[in-house]
Amino acid sequence: MGRAPLVFADASICIHVQESRTQARANAIDTLSSTATSAEIPILEFSPNPYVLFENSVDKVVGRVRGLNRHTILIFGQWLESAITQTAVYFLLEGFDVFIVSDNCYSRKPAFEAIYLQRLHSIGVTITTLQQVIFELMWQDENEETVEELLKHSEAVAARE
Repeated sequence: MGRAPLVFADASICIHVQESRTQARANAIDTLSSTATSAEIPILEFSPNPYVLFENSVDKVVGRVRGLNRHTILIFGQWLESAITQTAVYFLLEGFDVFIVSDNCYSRKPAFEAIYLQRLHSIGVTITTLQQVIFELMWQDENEETVEELLKHSEAVAARE
């Protein structure tokens, strides 16, 4: 795939990565999920099985994404240093445009988040924020109701910060 500079709703899919036995941070995840729903971007839940080779777990997700004919991957969830990084690298190697929604990714070691994100950026992953994704989606949508919904999500993000 050519590198997509922006998030386009009709080419994107969100992948919520959550390693087994962890609890997602609900408010941020809910806002991103609501945004995706408003923009008609599918969301796939992905919990890698720690007892199975990672490649075997993610292959099923790649197959589902290919079946939906999407080429831009928006990844969020936890943990940045492990499952999110592995998922991003795998999709990148499979030829997808990969975006990490950094303010919706969590780490066991928050002090190292900048290092994890820098590494991902250095190999070709686009690092973005939910606010940026929302505004990119708003610029493209001609439906006033959808734009209004996205604006509400943007305001919820701004209030959270």
